[in-house]
Amino acid sequence: MAEITIRSVTSMDEWLSLSSDWSNLLAESNSSTLFLTWEWLYSWSEVCLGRDRQLYILAFYEKSSLVGVAPFYLQKRKSGLFPVREIRFLGTPESGSDYLDIVAKKGHEYEIANALYDYLQGEGRSGWDQLHLTDMRSESLFLLHFMNRLDEEGRYAELKRSAYCPGVQLPNSEDGFDSILSSSWRKTFRRVERVSNRDYAVSYVVFAGAEVAAELETFFQLYEEKTGHAREPIYSIMQKMLEKSAEQMPFQIDNLLLDGKLVASLLSFKYGQTFSTYLIVVDKQFNPRLSLGGLLYGYNIKNAISSAFEYYDFLKGDERYKFHWSNTGRCTLSLDIWQKSAAGYSLALAKLTRLIGKVVLR
Repeated sequence: MAEITIRSVTSMDEWLSLSSDWSNLLAESNSSTLFLTWEWLYSWSEVCLGRDRQLYILAFYEKSSLVGVAPFYLQKRKSGLFPVREIRFLGTPESGSDYLDIVAKKGHEYEIANALYDYLQGEGRSGWDQLHLTDMRSESLFLLHFMNRLDEEGRYAELKRSAYCPGVQLPNSEDGFDSILSSSWRKTFRRVERVSNRDYAVSYVVFAGAEVAAELETFFQLYEEKTGHAREPIYSIMQKMLEKSAEQMPFQIDNLLLDGKLVASLLSFKYGQTFSTYLIVVDKQFNPRLSLGGLLYGYNIKNAISSAFEYYDFLKGDERYKFHWSNTGRCTLSLDIWQKSAAGYSLALAKLTRLIGKVVLR
């Protein structure tokens, strides 16, 4: 292969000019997820970057062809006596992005991993103190090659589990819906469905495509009212992404109404053959004896099956209710590397001290 060259992208305008190449590269990679799309990460950056966060994208080229991108930003913060410059993935920590990665054209993962290592330890060495990458795909080929290079160089790095994402391998038709449920949960779901239809007028309404933009406000009103959590920055990120995805809306909102009252709402993503649930809000006071969230998930999964999706992803979080449905799952990992600098040594020492403290206390 030709030599890999690296271009540093530090302005939003410069990144905007890469949008088409970015999308083409993602489609040709093993890392293609919604959370790595240009639309998602650019929208996140418009909302979440600021004075202490600077764009730090590294674009990898083979001749004039884009073959890799490292979607980074540089976080500046204080740790003890030292100012710290921390490299992080765009999309984190706000918004709960999953399955992040260095995007590499298929077959170029080894070259990109080595080029990034050489850059961080060479030309870019003076620009950072800690590399802190979270929610990386555990099956990432880039990560495999990057960790091998770290081992070869004798560099210390900490790799640990970041999150678990339960999921469901979907059947080919709705006839297989019962097969994904345990016998006990199947009985519970059928009881909730039967009682709900007996006592209320049940409506299940799906908003997709251009309809989502108008329904988003209603969803987040209910979200704030019933969860007590603020809608920002997620609401603004999604609004900006919808502006960029007018032709292919990736979102879906499912509403469950009983006697005309909105009692549960689910915000989901659609990408490729994967259907992912992102946020759910339930009015738990309406009827505490009924699992209205469970009922809405059931209808939503049936909808995903009928729409020919192959995988249903609950994304990060090991909440117990997700395991009523899931029959598989994926792990994400976090990686920490400390630079050989005063701030880097300080961070590594603090980390080691906390680890020793945990061992002693146990």
